[in-house]
Amino acid sequence: MSESLTNFLNWYRQTNPNKSQATYDAMKYNLSRICKLNDCEFADLNVETHLTNPEEIIKVIREKYSLNTSIQTILGIKFFLLFKGNNYSLIKNYETLLKQLTEENQKIIEKNELTEKERINWIDYPNLRERMAQVWDYGIAPSSLEMDFHIVRNITMVAMYVFLPPARIGNYSKMVLRYVKKHPIKVDTQTNSYPKKHNYLFLTEAGALCLVFNQYKTSKYVGQKCLTITPDMGSSPFGDMRFIYKILFIYIRRREAFFGNKKTQYKKINPLFFNIQTKKEIDGSHFTDILKETTSKYVGKTLSVNLFRHIFITDFLKKETDIHYKRMVAEFMGQTYTPTMLEKYNRVNIKENQLINGGEEVSATSSGAVLHFD
Repeated sequence: MSESLTNFLNWYRQTNPNKSQATYDAMKYNLSRICKLNDCEFADLNVETHLTNPEEIIKVIREKYSLNTSIQTILGIKFFLLFKGNNYSLIKNYETLLKQLTEENQKIIEKNELTEKERINWIDYPNLRERMAQVWDYGIAPSSLEMDFHIVRNITMVAMYVFLPPARIGNYSKMVLRYVKKHPIKVDTQTNSYPKKHNYLFLTEAGALCLVFNQYKTSKYVGQKCLTITPDMGSSPFGDMRFIYKILFIYIRRREAFFGNKKTQYKKINPLFFNIQTKKEIDGSHFTDILKETTSKYVGKTLSVNLFRHIFITDFLKKETDIHYKRMVAEFMGQTYTPTMLEKYNRVNIKENQLINGGEEVSATSSGAVLHFD
């Protein structure tokens, strides 16, 4: 990252001190998109050369990106102009256009209608799960040991958004893998080696997998979220946990094989999903590209995280579910959930709608999450 971009991000943190880490990361990606559109490095991004025609810039952005991404990109331009500290009339012009796009977006949200891009790439959730299950069972699993590692990695990345309620990119792009022996595992800020600055996938000596979300866009409001997955777990409100367990376990073993006999090395490479060339975290835009390219190849639809979430929620809301279940799923996805009075009056007839942990207990406290294993 260039010194000039670092200076901007430091300024953004200082002027917006109460934002989440995910928001700071999003601003970095906003600036990266602006530079990409102008085919320049951040150090060469110039107000007079690149940003003086808001209408034309927004036209280019809208042609290339979704409405949500366009709004975030223009927000990045606004803060860049504020960082430069001049041309407040230009800032006002961007703010006016930003308001128009935000209002347009709100109208679309309230109508619950598919956009044209969504319509082209839409696939119902049950069909998506079935298609990806077939891809794994008949295409990947039989030859996973011989297949190129990056293919197994890409399919596993997609699986996290198909066989679990789809969280945001940062939940997994910022996830690190840890091998643990001691039980319970305590994830805290100061007391041990598992600080809250990371999200985790723990693989225990007993073979359990434990997802822990600490850092994501809405973590400030939703808090830490944990999910334990075991090979004998069976069905849960999130689906059949045995399937996602099988996918993750094979991926971890392939990850180890990728590094050969250098076991200390594969334990030191932090990111669960890493860039194969650099061995570092996959950034947000690259992560999105992998999801889109992989689903286009294997599903015939180009699916972003945003579309994964729309597809899942559209199916989820058709089901007869209780308030506890809705809250649990919403919070795993990083959403706050407040039931309406109508929902509170509603009565549902569901025998099993509690998260099944296969005899394991997951408890969260204000100081961290403790994952207990029998």
